[in-house]
Amino acid sequence: MPRLDSPGLFSLTPKILADFAAEGILSVEDFLLAHNPNLDESRTEARKQAVVDILGYIDRQSCGFRTSARMLQEIEARGERYLPTGCESLDKLLEGGLREGTVTELVGGSSSGKTQVCMQVAASVAYRCRAMVGFVDTCHSFSATRLSHMLGGLVGGRDAVQRRVGAADEIGDAMKSIMHYSIFDIFPMLSFLNQLHTTLSVQVQSMEEKVMRLLIVDCASSVISPILGGIPGHALMVSMGIILKKLALENHLAVLITNHTVGGEGGHPKPALGETWKAMPSVRLLLARDFSSNLCHATVMKHTSMACNRHAAFQITRTGLRPVF
Repeated sequence: MPRLDSPGLFSLTPKILADFAAEGILSVEDFLLAHNPNLDESRTEARKQAVVDILGYIDRQSCGFRTSARMLQEIEARGERYLPTGCESLDKLLEGGLREGTVTELVGGSSSGKTQVCMQVAASVAYRCRAMVGFVDTCHSFSATRLSHMLGGLVGGRDAVQRRVGAADEIGDAMKSIMHYSIFDIFPMLSFLNQLHTTLSVQVQSMEEKVMRLLIVDCASSVISPILGGIPGHALMVSMGIILKKLALENHLAVLITNHTVGGEGGHPKPALGETWKAMPSVRLLLARDFSSNLCHATVMKHTSMACNRHAAFQITRTGLRPVF
């Protein structure tokens, strides 16, 4: 934590700093642990101003953290918005789809369907919402051909006349709305995410008609796992998680990420990246696939507003995900 004599806190004169030091308060962390607003009521105006400035400094450094009251006001002002996944059973499980402003994580083993779900969601948002989609590919999993087939399945759901006329143009327009990025290392990833945050902030402020509403990272663990094992690697992992949450919250963006599984107790698979990463997504779904029937199951492992262990089923077909009820 910063010291109290950090640049910019001009009200902290040598005398005020000496008073704080006498109370064992040398850093912002010490202040947070020791501060009781009632204790400052009888202090001098200089002391009161110093406390106000420290609290303001903490607020500026809090990276967009909000009180629950402020968050509720913002939600009521803009309304809860959900992006359709393109699969009815998944939308029903998530009570509407991917919620903007949050991070959703898909956890599963190899070939469990994580990438298929990501591409179906990308196709659905680009076509149905007419919005921009960012698709960050970290393991060569993205397929433009597969994406076009899924878009064809969505366009094919309309009436016969519309299917015959203009379908190819609609697919082409949706494909142009999905921006593909290949990133295979944590440092380019952090650089990209920071630059994207700056770009999206400008778009939101300028009220551009077509902005990015969905960011997909497939797969987060591919760039994080190689650098784990020490304090620097852990710090980089936390940095990536924090900026993903900040991107979602401050730009009203739905973020969808994928994560591998590793062996857990009793041989049962568990999400990779450990307990610290568990705090990053607001929603975590576990995907499992039965290859004999090609049936996939999605189970809620974590959700901020619903009970865990709820299930949804779907099949992976040539033209997308087919819900199973």
